[in-house]
Order: sequence, then structure tokens, then C-alpha cells
Amino acid sequence: MRREELPLHYAQTLYEMALEEWASWLKSVQQALAENRALADFLASDEAAPAEKYQRLQAAVPQGASERFRRFLGFLLDKGHLPMLADISAAFERLMTRGRVREIAHVTSAVELGEEERERITALIRRRFGADVDCEFHVNPALLGGLHIRVGDTVIDATLASQLERLREQLLST
Repeated sequence: MRREELPLHYAQTLYEMALEEWASWLKSVQQALAENRALADFLASDEAAPAEKYQRLQAAVPQGASERFRRFLGFLLDKGHLPMLADISAAFERLMTRGRVREIAHVTSAVELGEEERERITALIRRRFGADVDCEFHVNPALLGGLHIRVGDTVIDATLASQLERLREQLLST
């Protein structure tokens, strides 16, 4: 693996570890509620005080679960959506297997780029945007030279055609 690819690789590893941790916590709470029907019924009832329900729910949360995860469960409890935990967990698993949505960088050049140039440009784009970006390369001879890069709403126009157009506009305005 090339040095410039390492930060993205490590970031992807952290991302996956965080997802797996939350998935594990979700499954653990879901299993605890499935095994303890009395607790699940108590948490779904309207008669118990919210603070007492929250306290009892915390007993089902695995040791080491983050405060943010605990607050998420508290939010579900407050909204009355805790009974949906199995569905939420299943949807979360589906999202995990699908992976993160990757950003696409559309790179247009006046001529076909070689493999080494494509790799160098891809590394620069990934460093610049700090995201998991895939590059799609296109050719448009009308650009005359340089690159036109579009990532989401961001456009970097470093083409000879655009530079000539700016020069023309400056000359006409004087």
C-alpha cells in the first residue's frame, strides 16, 4: 500500500470498528430485552416514570458501551420507539454491509491520462477532500489542456480553455 493511501486505510478501519462496536451493543440490548420480556413490557408501559425506565434500561446495556450509545437508547425510550430496536438493529446491519457511500470525483482532461498520472491525481484528490473518493476519468479535447475536477458541489477548473476565456474577458473589459 502506498504511503498516501495509509490515512484513508486507517480511517476506514476505525470507521468499521466503530460500526461493529455499535452493532454489538445493539444486538446485546436487543437480546437482553428479548430474554427478559418483563423488562421489555415495563419499558413499553406508560405507567412507569421516565427516570425509572431509563435506570432499568441501563441494566440491559453492555458494560463499556459509550455514553453516546446510552443517550441514543434513552432517546428511543423517550420517543416510545424502543420496541423497534430489533428493526433498527437489522437496518443498521444492512447499512453496515452496504458500506459507506463513496464520493465520486469526475476528472476531465484534454487527453487520455496514463495510469501513473491517474494514480497521482487520485492520491491528490483524496488528500484534498479527506474522504473516501473514487475517481472517474473523462476526456474532452475542447479543454485544450489541464484538468477539470468536480467532487460533489466543488469544482476545480484548471483548464487551459477556462484560463484563455478569463484572459479574453479581461482584455475585452479594458
